[in-house]
Amino acid sequence: MPERITRGKALIGTASVTALEIGGTAVTSTAAEINQVADLSARGALVRCATASISSAPTGSEQDAGIDLPAKAVVLDVLVDVTAAEVTGGTKTMNVGLLSSESGGDADGFLVGVSCASTGLKRGVATVTAGGSETYFSATTRGALLGSFVAGSDSAGDVGTVYERPHLSDSVTAKSISYTAGDSDWVEFRGTIVVLYVEVA
Repeated sequence: MPERITRGKALIGTASVTALEIGGTAVTSTAAEINQVADLSARGALVRCATASISSAPTGSEQDAGIDLPAKAVVLDVLVDVTAAEVTGGTKTMNVGLLSSESGGDADGFLVGVSCASTGLKRGVATVTAGGSETYFSATTRGALLGSFVAGSDSAGDVGTVYERPHLSDSVTAKSISYTAGDSDWVEFRGTIVVLYVEVA
């Protein structure tokens, strides 16, 4: 086994290894393959997934999730993974966005009123309603930073419009992801905020 040469806590030597095990499992990827997966400077852009666990009931006020977007990123989607559904709270929905106290922040810019009354992955989507005259888009839980929405109505030809688009993090100063519970009386909810994005060098 190669000897690790240290002075205090600082590594002062380099080591060349031909085999590596972590926890008894051999690492079979080459250094070049690892760089392709994790080295932003080598790739120019990397797909990332950031998560923030919510392990206590939200307060009902906007809260910083602890995820900060890079200066240049393309946010593809934002989801809430509800692992324990809210039962007690009066309004069992959640907003996710960019911290409103930061310039350009939008507290429901990613998700608007996503239900947390049942477990599972929750994604912003449009609601399709079948009326007597027309099937139309009646509402959406996808925020304005990730799409555009115009409600339709139960009137012939008025279906409304909805489309999705990514959020470019350099378009506003705000970078901190936030979440807001629909009420201050939540008890049971537990979950994770999931942010999928491409970081650009």
